[in-house]
Amino acid sequence: MGTDTRIEVIPAAWRRTLRRAGRPALALALVLTGAGAAAAVSSTQAPATAAGAAAGTTALWLTGSSLSYADAQEASSRLGWVASSYSLPGVGISRSTSGTSTLGDVGRRLLPSRTPPDVVVLQGGEADNGGAGQSLSEATANLLDHVQRSTDPGTRVVLVGPIPGPDVPDSLRRVNEVLARVAQQSGVEYVDALDEGWRAGHPDLPGQLAAAL
Repeated sequence: MGTDTRIEVIPAAWRRTLRRAGRPALALALVLTGAGAAAAVSSTQAPATAAGAAAGTTALWLTGSSLSYADAQEASSRLGWVASSYSLPGVGISRSTSGTSTLGDVGRRLLPSRTPPDVVVLQGGEADNGGAGQSLSEATANLLDHVQRSTDPGTRVVLVGPIPGPDVPDSLRRVNEVLARVAQQSGVEYVDALDEGWRAGHPDLPGQLAAAL
């Protein structure tokens, strides 16, 4: 993609220890080198990090049309996470096809919370198909900013792009480019589902999510 990106994640157990000690914890060390924009972020963890991070990790999933409650729960179970999942059919980041609420609206209702999660996974873009202009860019930046300000320092935030059906229209690719660019600008991990070849409703999707996270 033209960008060499590395993210290292401090295990949740370490973050909790640092919080109890009253010290700020940085969960993400983001190193970006090279040229190019809107690149998917790959995740690289230190030895033994994955098992340590899974134990006792709390997660909040806020997802759009293509990622079901069952998908999120199954992926969390594979990772050992204790998860709260909200699947919102027809709801996008900048607009909704089923009502007035967007992912941003729901995010503001759920966060801040009494017990901040260790991980926040946001997924959307399908309902934004055809609306990849400035409004989507602003809505995504606002959502990520709210999540970052409403959670503890060091909370891991992951944005998963649109997960398509059998066809991938050009308009959805433009949505994907906008989300990837804003995630990079916000210092947030981005999982490019189009690049990964994921498909909504596929039985392998929970396992693919778990592997990417």
